[in-house]
Amino acid sequence: FPVTIGIPSSSKRTHDTLSNASLEELGLHEREWEETHKGITRYYKNGIQHREDGPAEEMENGTNIYMMYGLKHSEDGPAMIDKKYKSDTWYYYGMVHREDGPAMINYENRNKKIRNEAWVYYSHIHREDGPAMIDINEETGEVVYQAWYLNGKYHREDGPCKIMHIHDISMEKPTGEVVKIWMEDGFF
Repeated sequence: FPVTIGIPSSSKRTHDTLSNASLEELGLHEREWEETHKGITRYYKNGIQHREDGPAEEMENGTNIYMMYGLKHSEDGPAMIDKKYKSDTWYYYGMVHREDGPAMINYENRNKKIRNEAWVYYSHIHREDGPAMIDINEETGEVVYQAWYLNGKYHREDGPCKIMHIHDISMEKPTGEVVKIWMEDGFF
């Protein structure tokens, strides 16, 4: 059955021709506005968070979130720049995703040195040419954890897929012990 909708005109349209209707024909108008509440400014378009020329959400602490059509998204940099937790995260229409580098980067508290990073491809931890997750000791700068993933599963064919440096109970000093785990396609 064709579905008819009420249109403020003398004619009716069916669902098969609705896609050709303009907002004005449907009695709707594009609306853009911004609102600020408790130090957070949000930008809206037609009732959903959306902004094409800047972040759709700006916080007093400097955190910015870029959104398109209600989804975290940016094509030319991180979609979420979190100043409180010192991290950058790349999103592609709501999915954590980046093709040319790590999609999630956390920085040290004292400076902009990378503390850990994760390579994510369409919301799956994934990297073909190296470890997909890396943790770095803030004090020494030493890589203390590496994990290889392929399509969201632990995977490495030419060596261990997890390498962890064991630290003392305070997590400050390495003990010198290293744990290595071999897996392919998610299996030991």
